[in-house]
Amino acid sequence: MVGTIDSTGEFRLKPAADVPSPSVQSPLLSAPRNSSREAWAIGGICLVLAVVLRVIRVSYRELFGDELWTVSLLQHPQLGDSLLDRVFHGHLPFYYDFMALWTSVFGGLKPIEVGVLRAPSVVFGLLTFVAFIFFAQRYLKGLAFAVCVIAFAMNPILVASSNHVAPFALLGLFTVLSNYFCIRGLDEGGKRNWSLWAVFSLLGALTHPFFWFLLAGQFVFGLMRPRRTPRPFYVLSIVGALAAISTTVWAALYAGINYPRKVDVAAPAIDDMARALVSVLLGDLPRYGYNDKAFLQAVLYLFVLVTLVLSVFYYRRRAEEAAAMPENVVFIDMTQDVVGFWTRLSLASFLLFQWITFIVPALGIWLVGSYASDMTLEPEYFLVCLPSLVILTAAGIDATRPSSSTSIGASWRRWVAVGLGVVFTIIMAIYTTMALTDHGFGLQKAAGRMVDKEFDRTRDALVIADVRGMENAVGMHLTEQGFIPDVMLRGKEQPTEINDLMTSAIRGKNRVFVFYHNDYRRVGRGERSFMREWFNDQRNAGIISTDVDKWGMSRPEGTELRLYRRAVPAVSPRPASEITTSTAPLEVTPTSD
Repeated sequence: MVGTIDSTGEFRLKPAADVPSPSVQSPLLSAPRNSSREAWAIGGICLVLAVVLRVIRVSYRELFGDELWTVSLLQHPQLGDSLLDRVFHGHLPFYYDFMALWTSVFGGLKPIEVGVLRAPSVVFGLLTFVAFIFFAQRYLKGLAFAVCVIAFAMNPILVASSNHVAPFALLGLFTVLSNYFCIRGLDEGGKRNWSLWAVFSLLGALTHPFFWFLLAGQFVFGLMRPRRTPRPFYVLSIVGALAAISTTVWAALYAGINYPRKVDVAAPAIDDMARALVSVLLGDLPRYGYNDKAFLQAVLYLFVLVTLVLSVFYYRRRAEEAAAMPENVVFIDMTQDVVGFWTRLSLASFLLFQWITFIVPALGIWLVGSYASDMTLEPEYFLVCLPSLVILTAAGIDATRPSSSTSIGASWRRWVAVGLGVVFTIIMAIYTTMALTDHGFGLQKAAGRMVDKEFDRTRDALVIADVRGMENAVGMHLTEQGFIPDVMLRGKEQPTEINDLMTSAIRGKNRVFVFYHNDYRRVGRGERSFMREWFNDQRNAGIISTDVDKWGMSRPEGTELRLYRRAVPAVSPRPASEITTSTAPLEVTPTSD
């Protein structure tokens, strides 16, 4: 039955001929009043999976990437940049102030305790998943709900950020909560919903600058439906849009004056944005990569493209139904249960909200990446797009499922929907496994290997080839542990300079440990590693033994530890106290002409 609510609040039946025939049994959107045991069962199983994935390897990987900056700031807070500098580097204060409070209570800095430092991110990651379960259970059902909660449970970027001493796990939490309460406020109204939206949006805005683009997307959505948007939020959307434009202009001028070398108006990197968006959904492609496997790359891009295109068609169908539907429509099924009662937010509006909060932040981050010369569009930056992207992907997968068993091609369409869901899950599982087995640079692993080989500075040398991008990591994982490098190349040394450095470093040493990292450089049409060539020359000369031990340290970074040995053990130099100086005159042997 279909009817409307009149001005007195009374339900009045409407003739079926006067109302279009919408897909009221759409599996995508669920009425807020309905709850399903199956949905909660799926949510519970996925919650267990989420806990396992976020806890099982919390201390496995060495501190890496942004974690080193976080630890350095916590250890030396007086060395931190000014607030404006931190804004332009993406380091807003809320997370770091929280971590300062956390370490003051629980420690973890002296000595470094990885588990203690990463515990808050684990909690934030789990809270993100729990919040998304309530979000999905309230507005989604069926296959769409299952796809969404599975995706959030095992998403590789969410799992990795939950084991990272950086603000990204907290950014994901505030993104979900802000979107959730914004939708509830638009749908139901109420001071409670809008107050919670304001609180979580403010905290998100103090966590990472890219969260501001999410707020811009919410304001754009509010401006696109002026008659249905609550007036206070509509006014706020106008103010927010003007503030966003003003801030963007000011930031561009400020950066151009104060960071002239950091700003480079380059061609917008569309391919970088596409790769990052695919990565935040499926897994970190740039890091765990596909090397020269162009076919695999094409398959992953095609999968995301197909699901989003299907989601577009699904949205268009629902938009046509919403346009033909009168206000305050109530759908009642055969059991007299209310299936849907949408006063402000229709299914089409719900999907439009996801599209806008996906596209606007993505474009904003893309523009920043296009102007910042040293910035790489990392997948973590697009976490503000992830909830909307997951829902749209789930809508695309669910759109292939038939509305009833009597639909044309119902059997094969059902299998297509299930197949897409299975493929989505398998891809994420592969990249999640890679994330959980990631060692970072592998420096901590190398230190353990050197301990096993009884590294001794009096008879062993340590060489880093080369150290670019690893300076802080080498200091934390090697130098502070007593493994002081004798030589650290920086990628600019020529063969003659390397020969002088190495000859001096291995004098009197029997073994040489070499940590290779990004040591190949382009020379002419090929790539060469001058350090590896030097050791090859020493082996050919009979100075270095052909017996070389090799260990892979990190597959994503391509790092390797090698142990070279002298062919003939070096004679250790005698201590200075044992050396005597003769005062006898120097005898000169005469020679004949």
